[in-house]
Amino acid sequence: MDFFLSLNPDCEIHSFEPNKRLYENLKARFHSKKNVKIYNLEISDASGERIFHENRLDMISSFEQINFNSKYVDKKAFILGLRLPKLILRSYPVEVISLSSFITQIKLTRDIDIIKIDTEGHEYYCLSGLFSECLSIKINHIQPEQHFNDQYQNSIGFKHVHVHRILKSNGFYLQKKITNCYGDFNEFIYSSL
Repeated sequence: MDFFLSLNPDCEIHSFEPNKRLYENLKARFHSKKNVKIYNLEISDASGERIFHENRLDMISSFEQINFNSKYVDKKAFILGLRLPKLILRSYPVEVISLSSFITQIKLTRDIDIIKIDTEGHEYYCLSGLFSECLSIKINHIQPEQHFNDQYQNSIGFKHVHVHRILKSNGFYLQKKITNCYGDFNEFIYSSL
């Protein structure tokens, strides 16, 4: 959020954080910013509840099941000094909403400059929820993060292919790839035609 606020301090930001502790931290940090709205829920393909797996390393908490046979996960656990099962702190239900439902609920009428999606292996489902209804507003850019490792059970294989395909079929083209130097994941910027 800091990056987008540095580009435009008056931009409107809607941020979703299912982890209650991180949600409270973000709320406290941005409480004076009236243009930043933080929600204690997560984006998915439909509205309802899903089981969230909170990990000791916050950045890998996800709806997706950890693949305990993954060398990538094994390395993370080793660095943290943990045995693999201890990597997951707890699992609990959280409220989820599709992006299309959220946009409709808040009655958003202005075009969206960018949607950044970093949901640790759940990106395809977020996009499915975004494109599940026809929206009356334009989305200029979508920036999903994509993992290229087997960290999550459902991510073995073709996840990026599915994300690329759903974006392309909804009128977006790949504009830029941002390589991350800390692991087997990248961010991609897709622009609408």
